[in-house]
Amino acid sequence: MSNANSNSTDVIIIGGGFAGVTAGRELSNLGLESIILEGRDRLAGRTWTKESDIGIPLEMGGTWVHWAMPYVWSEVKRYDLPLYITPFAEEAYWKTRNGLSTGTPDDLADVLDNGMNQLLSRSLEAFPTPHDPFPLTDLAHELDPKTIEEAINELDVSTEEKDVLNGIWALHFNCDAERGGFTTALRWGALANQDWKYLAEITERYKFVNGTQELLNAIQNDSKSQVKLNSPVTSIDEQEDQVVVTTRDGQRYSAKQVIVTVPINALKNLEFNGPFDPNALSIAQAGQASNGLKVWMRVQGQHKPFHCLGTSQDTLHWIQYENDLDGDSVLVAFAPDASRLDGNNVAEVQKALHEYRPDLEVLAVDSHDWVNDEFAQQTWTMFRPCQLTGDATTLLTKHTRTWLAGADYAHGWTSFIDGAIESGMRTARRISRTL
Repeated sequence: MSNANSNSTDVIIIGGGFAGVTAGRELSNLGLESIILEGRDRLAGRTWTKESDIGIPLEMGGTWVHWAMPYVWSEVKRYDLPLYITPFAEEAYWKTRNGLSTGTPDDLADVLDNGMNQLLSRSLEAFPTPHDPFPLTDLAHELDPKTIEEAINELDVSTEEKDVLNGIWALHFNCDAERGGFTTALRWGALANQDWKYLAEITERYKFVNGTQELLNAIQNDSKSQVKLNSPVTSIDEQEDQVVVTTRDGQRYSAKQVIVTVPINALKNLEFNGPFDPNALSIAQAGQASNGLKVWMRVQGQHKPFHCLGTSQDTLHWIQYENDLDGDSVLVAFAPDASRLDGNNVAEVQKALHEYRPDLEVLAVDSHDWVNDEFAQQTWTMFRPCQLTGDATTLLTKHTRTWLAGADYAHGWTSFIDGAIESGMRTARRISRTL
């Protein structure tokens, strides 16, 4: 057991994002003590409510929640947190090989509808219990080698439809669609009951009025877990009766169990010594698929709510109106490749925006490059072909005294705040039964 001055505890938690603080709270409620070792100078991981020069606090990472996400929704109601609803778009702009089209959101939805319905038509057959997907079905094994781009190209739809399908899935995967595994799309589809319009609502409409930080603080305030910031971990040594964790500054901590909430692409930051070494898996070396960017911008003047959709080849492939701000408009955008855009450069962002809206003037921008962030090295996890039925199954199901938890390792909404809370809760509960 630990005390305020002890480096020994029941459970060490590496990472203070939503999975980490949820695990700490659950362990506290179960009478177990824990220490959270966080490499950054703040909690929250890949969620970050930042005071921005744009003029309002911004979500630099994870943002959206919905009542179809059961774990985060239970926290919304537990702490009685208010939500902001992004206004419905009134205008739509979409790019294909035929050029730029304009119309209403319904016009764009009509172009997407046939192909999206076809793509997701077997979601529940592949994942009949989407919050409990293991063991995987034969159909999931059959479809896992296929990319989402290959699945799109097999459809009997027009080239325009294929282009917008490429764009919407490049958005969901936060990378070029040819990198993404088809089964990951089907997992999302199953969680949204095979309804692509409902999936869009779930993933991009509702967010916290006071930021994700309000929820994270509420969870942490209900926890007795000790937090040690600026404590990046370098090694995990699993022994017969304990786990010893060493930080960059040479501090050593010991516990009966350890929970690692490090993203897949950053696992290689750690040295694992013991019976379970995630870095021995090819997924830890190759990484998952996402390598894009989220960009906020303030543009001059008030404008009707709108959204823009591009393709994997565009610098920005999604732009969405969020709110008015003192007579100006705030937009959020996504790029499929972080290496192709400096999201903190007004001129570069303006050039990318002008491919859709040459009438808008960018006044200020803000972005965080998670791909080049030491402790993330990716945005949200999206599996590549063959990963789900291979190494990802191991990451999501295997444990010794070393456990993996986080949005990357969720059984349901992988890559969302909901998945982080789910995995943190599940892992803490399972550990409690071993102690």
